[in-house]
Amino acid sequence: MPTLKIDLKTRTLIETPSVYMVRPGQKYHLFETFAENAVMAADAPFLNLADGHGLPSSNSIESMLARALAFREWGNASNKRRGPRPGEDLERHQLFLSDQGGKAKRTRLRNAAQEVLWSIEDKSLIFVPAPNLSSYAILAEAGPRMAPRRMVPGSGKRETILYPARGIERMKLVAMRDLPPVVTEPSGTVSAVNEFEGYASERLLREYYGDYQRGNKASVTEFMNGADNLDARVVAQLIALSMSIQLHIDTGIYRSPQSLVFGQTNRVAGPKFHARVNSKDGKVHFETASLVPHVLKSLMIVASTSLPLDALAQELHTQNVALSNSEIQEGPDVVHATQNALVNYAASAGVPDVKEILDNLRAEIALNDGKVDGVAGF
Repeated sequence: MPTLKIDLKTRTLIETPSVYMVRPGQKYHLFETFAENAVMAADAPFLNLADGHGLPSSNSIESMLARALAFREWGNASNKRRGPRPGEDLERHQLFLSDQGGKAKRTRLRNAAQEVLWSIEDKSLIFVPAPNLSSYAILAEAGPRMAPRRMVPGSGKRETILYPARGIERMKLVAMRDLPPVVTEPSGTVSAVNEFEGYASERLLREYYGDYQRGNKASVTEFMNGADNLDARVVAQLIALSMSIQLHIDTGIYRSPQSLVFGQTNRVAGPKFHARVNSKDGKVHFETASLVPHVLKSLMIVASTSLPLDALAQELHTQNVALSNSEIQEGPDVVHATQNALVNYAASAGVPDVKEILDNLRAEIALNDGKVDGVAGF
């Protein structure tokens, strides 16, 4: 029989991945520029500097910074109060360099641009808030700092102004209303860049990656509900199955999933459960410190296929399985350990129980129009 191949498609991250909010300019005027160009831009007009380096000191580029401030003021002005467009010639702006108040503004502008264009680490998760709660925010990964920077145009009345920008990758739009206030309403800071920690960081990691391994601290898998309403049995099944897998990893003993929720002598801890499932495209996340979510996901991937259940159960039971992971790997390799945990669990369960598990998962995934990110086949 051909080998059963499973692509886990689960991102692995370092133990403490960086997560940042990047503000899209004053009053969100750069939001469309971010979204349309797949960049994060500094609100520093015409600040065109050498690639591959952080920004020079503010004293070294003070004429450029003075010009940027002049264009910012012009762009922020209402149409009624707006004067002539400032000149782009740097010599025109040298006349204003003796202003001490302007010097402090230039320093703040340089530092804000440095954070956006250089300080944020490559592959950091970036959250760009939308102008209002009824809109969609941007989640993406920071592009390489060493890549050539781009000069991108603003929008509306700022369409003739160019802003220095750094690329972002794997951009995803997410409804602001789906995010908690700790993300959408951070403490009263107005900095260009703010770093998230704790719950806010984890919430954005789950929203963006769905399935991931964070160092050796957390394993997470996601089930997406595609139906208008969620049949709660799928949640009960996945929790019970997680407990059965956890018991087998810890002790080598197999007990059927349905036997573990009630009436057990030695209790098995269930997974952490994160959910927003009250409507179409709702999400359920299961999290543990072990490999359980990856084994659980592997079984969901297999169950999601249209292949015969007898053949799938037999190949899992006889360990005729090849697991791979086509996602980006920055953290620990989970493929070998997940494959071992999966086939050992199936071997202990036996073909009839494995088939029953896959049959029930397949039925609930179909009933809920469920989505599991992964591929399996012979």
